[in-house]
Amino acid sequence: MREGFRFPTPEEMRALERAARRARAEAIAGLLAAAGGQLKELIVRGATVLASKVRPTGAAPRYGAWRDFQPGERP
Repeated sequence: MREGFRFPTPEEMRALERAARRARAEAIAGLLAAAGGQLKELIVRGATVLASKVRPTGAAPRYGAWRDFQPGERP
């Protein structure tokens, strides 16, 4: 005798849906954790690069002071 297709019971369907939701949540959590680690690394690397390009200067320039420009000039 050949066994035919049997639809899952409501309890089995709920268990399958719960397992699928759990697997999906774990996959999303893993992706978010990986993305967070990459973002942290990018921020740290970017801050290091910016800090290495900043050089100390003397006094800050006074852009926009009225006496630095002649009438009709633009800064």
